[in-house]
Amino acid sequence: MSEMLIIAVIALIFIGPDQIPAVARNVGKFMNDLKRSTDDLKKDFQQQSGLPQNFDEWLESRRDQPAPNQIAPPAHLANAKPEHEEHDPYAGLLEDNHEPVQVTGSNGLGHPPTDEEGQTSMNLDDDEKDPKKS
Repeated sequence: MSEMLIIAVIALIFIGPDQIPAVARNVGKFMNDLKRSTDDLKKDFQQQSGLPQNFDEWLESRRDQPAPNQIAPPAHLANAKPEHEEHDPYAGLLEDNHEPVQVTGSNGLGHPPTDEEGQTSMNLDDDEKDPKKS
C-alpha cells in the first residue's frame, strides 16, 4: 500500500494534476490490450499444440484407455492360472478363531494374585508386607 502511495506522489509531481486522468486512461487501455494479447497468444498456443481447452475433461476421457507403453500379455498367458499359489504366512491372523489365553500368576490387571483373605500370595518378608513397620 505504501508503494502505491509513493508512486502516486511521484506521478503527481512529474505529470501534474491536470494530466493524471488522461495518463491513467492510457495506462488502463495499455493493460487491457496487453491482457487481450496474452489471451490470444494462449489460445493460439493451445490450438497449435493440440492441447485440450479443459484439462480435467481430457484427463477423464483418457482414463479408460490403456497406457501407450503398456505391454499386453501374450494371448496364451492372458487367462492362465499360476502354477502354484504363493503362501501368505499372515493369512488368518486377524480372524478370531483362538481360545482365550488364561493368565496365571496375576489377576490380569497387573496386580499380584491374592488369597482368600485378600493378602498377596507372593512370598514376602514380614517387613515388606507392612510398610509402617520401617
